Amino acid sequence: MQDSLDLEGAGSIEDPSRPADLRARLEEATSEKIRVMSQILELRVETEALLKSLRGRLDEVSRELESRKRGHQMHAHQLETRISELDAQLSAAQARAAELEAQLSAPEARSAELEAQLSAPEARSAELEAQLSASEARSAELEAAIEALGPKINGVQEASSRLVELCGRIGSYRSVDS
Repeated sequence: MQDSLDLEGAGSIEDPSRPADLRARLEEATSEKIRVMSQILELRVETEALLKSLRGRLDEVSRELESRKRGHQMHAHQLETRISELDAQLSAAQARAAELEAQLSAPEARSAELEAQLSAPEARSAELEAQLSASEARSAELEAAIEALGPKINGVQEASSRLVELCGRIGSYRSVDS
């Protein structure tokens, strides 16, 4: 309709003062204008549909992102909790290990003390064995010396017996003289 108004303002299409090709060009321009307007309207409808689709997809992606963020935050919180638990367990294990090491060092010290006590009798035993060997050697020396003195002792015993005999004789002489 607007096209017809424009045509009316310019004069009648059948106006003899206009050339015939002007009318054909005007109709062609009008057809082209209508075609372009139809394409623009179609593009506008397609654009609006595309925008609506994109907005829907954007909303969907935003929801999914938000869901994943919540999931990530929850997972991160769970990991932090687990790390805290493991840190506590590690600290407890280290404390227990230190306690066990302290307990182990006490038996080790006692073991070293007992080993020292065990080695002391062994050392004393070795010392006594050395003294025994020395005593046995001295005893052997003394026995050898006694054996060497044997004939002298026999001589002293004989002399002693003779002395006793002589004393007995002298005693008998004294009793006769008195």
